[in-house]
Amino acid sequence: MSSVVRLLRAPLLADAPYAYAATAPADARLVFLAGACPLEDDGTITAPGDYAAQAARCIETLQGALTAAGATLTDVISTRVLVASSAQRDLVTAWDVIHAAFGPHDVPSTLLGVTVLGYDDQLVEIEADHAVLEEIERAADSLLTDRFGAEDWPPPSTADDRRRAEGFVLVATSSPTTEASGGLEVPVGFVQVLEGPGYAHLEQLSVHPASGRRGIGRALVMAAQDESRRRGRTQLTLRTYADVPWNAPFYSRCGLTAAL
Repeated sequence: MSSVVRLLRAPLLADAPYAYAATAPADARLVFLAGACPLEDDGTITAPGDYAAQAARCIETLQGALTAAGATLTDVISTRVLVASSAQRDLVTAWDVIHAAFGPHDVPSTLLGVTVLGYDDQLVEIEADHAVLEEIERAADSLLTDRFGAEDWPPPSTADDRRRAEGFVLVATSSPTTEASGGLEVPVGFVQVLEGPGYAHLEQLSVHPASGRRGIGRALVMAAQDESRRRGRTQLTLRTYADVPWNAPFYSRCGLTAAL
């Protein structure tokens, strides 16, 4: 599945090791991240004095934050790289590590030399913005809108909608086989479960059509059932379209039964 982020080239401008611009759908989920710092698990700074090692640790921190948000490096839409140095060679050392980590997904980026960063001995920090899950839901919904000929289908839920809802969201990722992906894990589906007093309700299951018929939807439903049980819920309910031929057999295989 391709990223919702579209990188734009500017052939009339000077060659650069990054895209000059990037876009995402107007209603895509935007996630704003704290600056990724080169902190070890115990809170100490990685390799004081080593620009390359700190840049690599910043990438690891960034990937961890993206994973928590259900995203990957391929969902990043822009970056700002801050390097505590007035020497261009130090900026380039940090940049080379970060540019290599992003691979073909060379998003628009600004490289800045700054006087000082927030932690003692900190030399590098990465700021990034990204966009993701609504595109999966929109693409999955197209199977239903095409079947029903619907022109006024409700738009995908937003990040704010999911954040306000009681419950949880599980995201499935996959390693694309194309070289353009850079081998990065990308989100291909998700399930959202709402919770309340004594109940758990499967509100949304979406798998991108490009990743369909691979068992991802069933794995998400089974994972949602397991997580609901872990949270003390004894039943998981859902509402779906009975006249869609693939729905009933699919949910039956997942262990769910129809209730009238």
